[in-house]
Amino acid sequence: LVEDVRLDLVTAGVGLAVIQVAGVVGRLGWGAYADRFASPQKVLIITQVLSIIAALVTTLLVPGMPLLVVFVILFLFGVSAVGWNGVFMAETARLAPSDRIGSATGGVLVPVFIGVIIGPMLFTGIHQLLGLYTLSFGVIALITAIGIVPMLMIGRKAENKS
Repeated sequence: LVEDVRLDLVTAGVGLAVIQVAGVVGRLGWGAYADRFASPQKVLIITQVLSIIAALVTTLLVPGMPLLVVFVILFLFGVSAVGWNGVFMAETARLAPSDRIGSATGGVLVPVFIGVIIGPMLFTGIHQLLGLYTLSFGVIALITAIGIVPMLMIGRKAENKS
């Protein structure tokens, strides 16, 4: 936001706050949506698709873009890319045997937090190659798209058992 979109530090900080607030809204909203309207697997696929869209739209951010547009994109990013984990953890707990819920939820957090550790390094490497943060989000969108494949396979396998 500072280097590529030329926002001042305070405004960029507000943008990051928008992402965090959107993550809270997403966590609550996606959980309610999964409880009432769609399977958790479908909700997780929706959040992945929205994350991909947000990452791709981020590649279009340029200096002088209206702040409202920037903040809407950041909100979309937060509600999807940050807000998914409540549904994920609840579904993990639901699918685990009752005597293994703790180890199952703890176990799935391992790769999630490996991603938290490796993700910034990967993003930095991509940025070093491309030179733009905004364009680096496009590459991250492609990586995220790969993650949809197993989710679709799991969904089809579950439908076939029904």
